[in-house]
Amino acid sequence: MVKIDTEGAEVLVLRGMREFLGAFRPRHVVVEVTPRFLAGFGTEKSEIYRIMRESGYYGKLCSDSDELQYDEVFERH
Repeated sequence: MVKIDTEGAEVLVLRGMREFLGAFRPRHVVVEVTPRFLAGFGTEKSEIYRIMRESGYYGKLCSDSDELQYDEVFERH
């Protein structure tokens, strides 16, 4: 399992982790999603879901959540 909570830099971390995810294939990746913090880095939560989908993961929660902050649990397909 991997947990990512980087106060808005989650997309940057996920971009850098693509090879890791493909090579080690952790069963679960938990990502804190805080739209306000992501905006500070010029990204949005849809980018998290896109990267994870392309890496073979799907979110257990809903990408259209209106929560101000939540932990999304991604699992391998």
